[in-house]
Amino acid sequence: MNILWIEDFGKVGSGIPAMVSSIFKSTIPNLIIEQDIHDLKKKPLLLLELCKEAHPFHEIHLCRHYHDFKLFLDRIDIKQDIDTILLDLNLSEGVNKNLEVPDNYQHDKGGLYIYNHLIYLGFSADKIVILTGEAGKGGTLESFEKACKDTLMSHIPQSFDKNENNENGYEKLRVWLKEQESISYSTLRRGIIEACAFLKRNLDKIQFNEFLKEKKEPDELKENIRDYLETLEKFLPLVEPENKSRYYKLFVRTLSHEWEDNANPKNLKGDVQREKLNVAFGWIMKTVRNGMAHNSLTQDFDESSVAFLFIVAMRSMFKLNKNALEKYEELLCSLFSSCSEIDMKKKITEKSIPLIENYAKAKEMFLKLPKFEEKDNKDKLEFNDMIHRLLHNSKIDINEINKNLFQIFWFALVEIKDTKSNEKAVEATDISKNDILTHTSMIEVNYTHKIQKEACYQIFDSKLYESLSNQNSFLFHFSRHIYNHSF
Repeated sequence: MNILWIEDFGKVGSGIPAMVSSIFKSTIPNLIIEQDIHDLKKKPLLLLELCKEAHPFHEIHLCRHYHDFKLFLDRIDIKQDIDTILLDLNLSEGVNKNLEVPDNYQHDKGGLYIYNHLIYLGFSADKIVILTGEAGKGGTLESFEKACKDTLMSHIPQSFDKNENNENGYEKLRVWLKEQESISYSTLRRGIIEACAFLKRNLDKIQFNEFLKEKKEPDELKENIRDYLETLEKFLPLVEPENKSRYYKLFVRTLSHEWEDNANPKNLKGDVQREKLNVAFGWIMKTVRNGMAHNSLTQDFDESSVAFLFIVAMRSMFKLNKNALEKYEELLCSLFSSCSEIDMKKKITEKSIPLIENYAKAKEMFLKLPKFEEKDNKDKLEFNDMIHRLLHNSKIDINEINKNLFQIFWFALVEIKDTKSNEKAVEATDISKNDILTHTSMIEVNYTHKIQKEACYQIFDSKLYESLSNQNSFLFHFSRHIYNHSF
């Protein structure tokens, strides 16, 4: 969450560290301001630096008065870079009177001017709160509220008293900030914006050409991807819309649009093709693109499924760090109902990831399709192919398909097929947790080292197993975050 705090510290004196701690101790518990070292009155940018050291996601941008605010607007896009604003009303402390101000501007009513300007810029009034020490009768808050009513403003922002002893003061402000922090929509939006900004700085890492049948010139591809990222980062509005499911569907449609006919994981060659994650992510995006194009993906997407698809899309298009989650990925992964590191390590070690029964369940659904053709080799069915065709059947359980989109990730890492045509498909109920590994005659695993007729978990005995087991790797953390959404 990115916060703009407009505060002149009037009448606070030496109590600035205590004030900062009182307001933000729930949002950024590790934020420490030392009076003798961190003089925020003279160096407001210090607060942002200290926030970045204290918390991986939250930022507080401090402006002391109109002049700071003007400079701030010159270097940022406030509707994109800020999520919420705390606004003081009297901004007359420490102002350089020699600097120009707008006509009729008064520093002691600076908050009113800035509020009006924010509304003019299109910033949402719902994301602005007033924080003032002059909340009593005849104070700046009363005159601010009167000015709002006189100008027929439809919304007067919520206000909090700076008096820590007042029950309407910092305690309720902290609750309000935590409520803002817990809004899943806002977390998703911030994660997407941060990702697009990061990736636009790393266009030299694009690998999307590898998926294209007809390659594009590097400069043309960079411009196309830049435009694509700029569309995505401005897609979701600041305030959560009432019909957000519609926005999510349109976002996913836009996100997957690049995976039209020219883009396909079948086009991967050489080392890029041998990178199993590229194959996995490519099949997910191709499946989603085809599902959206044919209106067969009709379920409502939630924040976790949009975050999943966004991470997958960016990892397929860009060659990113294999040894860790990127910062924006950490933020987006906070939207998942995650498996703990200890539990995930245990599942990997004990090989208890339920791949076989979920493959069998998908195959059982697939064989019931009215358009199933006998010429299809039902003993060599790939999971992603089955899901692709299941998406075109309206009678399939939508909740199951939503889960299958996550499962494509797991099954693209290992190709499973029945090895005996005279054996019936393995029913999910036929396989208990304790005897999963005894069904090796029912499946065949193909992967880099060509070891045949092993239980599907043996895929992880290769280089992939080392990466999946590495608790510092991207693969480990991404897997544990999406695990509970997959099975």
